Amino acid sequence: MKKIIAFYGFLCILLFLTSFAKIDKKIYLSSNDEIANIKEVIVIINKEYENYSYSIADFSEINCEEIECLTSAYDKANRNENFRQIYKLKLQTYNKYDLNYAIEKLLSREDIYYVEPNCLVKYEDKDITFNTTSNISSNSIYPIGNDYDPNKQYGFELCNFPLAWDIATNPYEVKVGVIDTGIDRYHEDLKNMIDIDLCKSVSSNVFNDDPLYDKMGHGTKIASVIAAEANNFVGLVGVAQNVKLVSIRIDTLQNGTDDESRIRAVNYANEIGLKLVNYSFASNNYSLGFKQSMANFNGLIVVSAGNVRVNIDEEVYYPTSYNLDNVISVGASDENDNIWDAGNGLDGSNYGKNTVDIFAPGKNIYCAIPGSYIIDSGTSLSAPYVTGCAALIWGCYPNRTPQQVKEMICKSVDIVPQLEDYCIYGGRLNARSAITTKPTM
Repeated sequence: MKKIIAFYGFLCILLFLTSFAKIDKKIYLSSNDEIANIKEVIVIINKEYENYSYSIADFSEINCEEIECLTSAYDKANRNENFRQIYKLKLQTYNKYDLNYAIEKLLSREDIYYVEPNCLVKYEDKDITFNTTSNISSNSIYPIGNDYDPNKQYGFELCNFPLAWDIATNPYEVKVGVIDTGIDRYHEDLKNMIDIDLCKSVSSNVFNDDPLYDKMGHGTKIASVIAAEANNFVGLVGVAQNVKLVSIRIDTLQNGTDDESRIRAVNYANEIGLKLVNYSFASNNYSLGFKQSMANFNGLIVVSAGNVRVNIDEEVYYPTSYNLDNVISVGASDENDNIWDAGNGLDGSNYGKNTVDIFAPGKNIYCAIPGSYIIDSGTSLSAPYVTGCAALIWGCYPNRTPQQVKEMICKSVDIVPQLEDYCIYGGRLNARSAITTKPTM
């Protein structure tokens, strides 16, 4: 009898391990109505089949009516070691049972690595609201610019950007992708800092697909921290003046985005040869399709850690929790190098000793919104400090790899005792030190 029980136990363990033999195959089967209106699935192809070109006929068993490769920009010479093809399949009917059936069928195939519904990802309320708008302008005179006021832009000096500018006296131009809600093309501080020809809206479900239309204002805020024009006697100054901004708009009609749009955005950034992208959104929505698109990308992606005051080591928050080598995750700190806390018991910077890379100023940040200016807080505004620093580094050293630039930024932080236990590198961004740090790799 003991032998029978032992054999049965062994068999159960074997079956359990076998069921997870294909890593990351997470089945999104659902009995509720949450996915009832989803008609599209994201499919990641196994590496062994990366050179195969799929057609509708290859998915006849699931009644596929449309197919599109979302990684078409990656030719063979442009693929890194992590590359996998990503497809979007459109089913013929809106039906959660058909969707579940399609996912089950696809997951059983040897050429399929992963399948997930093309889900909507809602923006954090903290990210998209700007109800404290005020028409603020600055006429301060400062040696590095007639529109720079250190009282409003404390993060500029805290992170040693004036000294970084002294080193980067004639940097090369760097194009920076802003995957966001758009950028206001008419804003007085941004109109001359945008590469209009490269900007693109990648969302399929928008009322106005102009990539330089920013109904929510979020993308304009991010863009201004990176590269608001200096010496124009208005507003503020961005941390990197050697930048041309590329708006890659991903918002939809539902005040959010979807996995397809995010994948398209990263794919487009690679297609036009960008080295550097800012993605200032965070959520607990897991998407291996989006993660794979980020792993496919041949540049550096700077992301915000999120604004719900959680330890990401214990409670996952994406994209930070993807733990990708070509990503820098940034938490928000204040003028005293403390973790940003809004004081309302809700909002504040996420953190994680093993997940968040570094901190940068994110409290009371002076920035632009469409037609005006605002003082706002959040990790969304911390990430562009780091993005701007990366742009300055590439302006000085255009041949540095994404991994080298990440190392230069992360290993040169100012070590801050109150931040040491809350991020991997134990401190806050120092732009001057980053530019002068020699990478080891």
